[in-house]
Amino acid sequence: MAATIEKVMKSDPFDIEFRILTRDGEERAVRSQGELSRDAAGRPLAIFGVQHDITEIKRAHEQLRRSHTDLAALNQRLKDTAAESRRLAHNAVLANRHGEYLWKIADAPNSAAAFFSTNLRVTASMTQGTTSLVRAEVRQTMIPKTPEVLVWDADGNLLQDGLWTNTWNAENRLIVRETTSGVPDAQKRRVEYRHDWMGRLTERKAMSVWNGDGYATTSSTFYVWNGWLTIAEITSSVTNYLTYGADVGGGLQTAGGVGGLVFVSLSGTNCLPIFNGNGDVMGLVYADSGSVAAEYDYSPSGETLKTQGALATANHFRFSTKLFDDTGLLVYPLRPYSPRHHCFLSRDPIEEYGGINLHGLCANDWMNAVDPLGLLVDVAGGVAGVGTLAGAGSATATAGGGAGSVTVTVVGGGVGTAAGGGALLAGGIVAGILVDVGLVGYDAYLLYDTIQLNRDTAARTALTLEMQSQLAELAETVDLP
Repeated sequence: MAATIEKVMKSDPFDIEFRILTRDGEERAVRSQGELSRDAAGRPLAIFGVQHDITEIKRAHEQLRRSHTDLAALNQRLKDTAAESRRLAHNAVLANRHGEYLWKIADAPNSAAAFFSTNLRVTASMTQGTTSLVRAEVRQTMIPKTPEVLVWDADGNLLQDGLWTNTWNAENRLIVRETTSGVPDAQKRRVEYRHDWMGRLTERKAMSVWNGDGYATTSSTFYVWNGWLTIAEITSSVTNYLTYGADVGGGLQTAGGVGGLVFVSLSGTNCLPIFNGNGDVMGLVYADSGSVAAEYDYSPSGETLKTQGALATANHFRFSTKLFDDTGLLVYPLRPYSPRHHCFLSRDPIEEYGGINLHGLCANDWMNAVDPLGLLVDVAGGVAGVGTLAGAGSATATAGGGAGSVTVTVVGGGVGTAAGGGALLAGGIVAGILVDVGLVGYDAYLLYDTIQLNRDTAARTALTLEMQSQLAELAETVDLP
C-alpha cells in the first residue's frame, strides 16, 4: 500500500492499479485514475479522481494470455509432428507422406526365395522439446519370391502361387487353401471350404499353429444365406447378423447386395456401415453413439490399405460388400477373387459371355463397375434390352440405349421386369442383371446373363437366359444358337 501512495504522491495526474481484500476475503483488482491537489507550498490537499473494479478484465486478460501460450505450444507441436512423426525405424530414414498415410519402401530379400517374418517392427517417433514419444508395432508378413510363379490346372483353376496352394473339386470350387511347404511353421495355415448346390460358401474351417504333425487349433464358421446375400456368420462363440436394403442396382439383390448392407450386429454390438460410391464398406459406426468403430481403405483392385478401429477385424464384409477371407481372398458367391493378383482364381462359369478375360474382375474397371456374383459386370444405367422366349432353343432380343427395362416372357409362364443396367466391356456391351420375378407361380431368380451388341453393325444381338428356382423344383436353361 505504501508503494501505491508513493506513486500517487509523485504522479500528477496518476493512473495506477492495485489489489484490495474485501471483508469476505475476496481479492479484487482496482484501477484508480485522478490527480493530486496541492497548496501554494506544494503540500497535498486533496485527491480528485475515479476508481474502477477491473477484476473481470484482469481475469479475461489472463485467460487470453494462457490461450496464446497454448496456441504457441500447439503450433510448435504441429511443426514437430510434421517433421518428426514421419520418422520410421527403417535405417532411420524419413518416411513419405501421402495424405494421412506414411509409407516407405523396405527392401525384402525375396529374389532367391519367399520372404517371411513374424517380427516386422514399425516404429514412429515424435520429439517434443527434450522428450521423445515412440510407438512401435510388431507385424507379420509373407512376401512371395519375385518373379512369382503361378501354376494353373487344365480347367483354369489356380493351383499354386508363391505363398498358397489351392485344391479344387470337380465343380471347380475351391475346397482347400494351404500355405506352401516353404512357409515357416509359425505362419503355416490351412483353410477348408464347403459349398451348397448353388456354389455358395456354407462352412469355413480354419487351422493354424503347426506343431510338426498337424495343426493345433481349429475354428469353424458357418454361413446362412438369403438368395445371394449372406445374412449370418456363426461360430462356436460368436454370431454376426447382416441386414440389407437396396444395393447399388436399386433392389435387394439387383447387384448381389453390393452397397446394400444397412445394419451389422457383431456379437451383439450393433453398427451401421459407411460406403463409398462403388459399394465398398469404408467403415462402421456404432448404432447407439455414432462414433467410429472401424475404418477401411482399399486400392482400386481391392487390396486392403488400412484396417483401423475396435471392430475393424471383427467385420468381414468389406470391399464390394463381399466376404473378406483372411488368406487374402474376397469370396464372391460363385468364385474367389485375389486382390493381390487382380483376378479371380478360376474361370468365369459363363465363359466368354462374361467377357474375353475369363479371370478378370469388371474388365479391370474397378472404379466404375461392380460384379454382383463373380460372373458379370453391372453398372447403373447402360444398355437396356427386351427379350422374348418363344420356345426351346430360340429367343429374340432388342437393345435399347440408356437406362430402361428388360422384359422376358416365358411361354406358359408369367412376366418379369427389371431395371436396366449394363457395362462396357472389351468387344461389346454387356448387361448383367439379377432380378427377382414372378414365374409360373414361383419366385425365381432370373440371371440376365448377356446382351452383347455387335460393335460394327449394332444390329445383331445374342441373349442367354438362365433361370433357377429357389422355392421349388424349377430349373430351365435356354441355349441360344
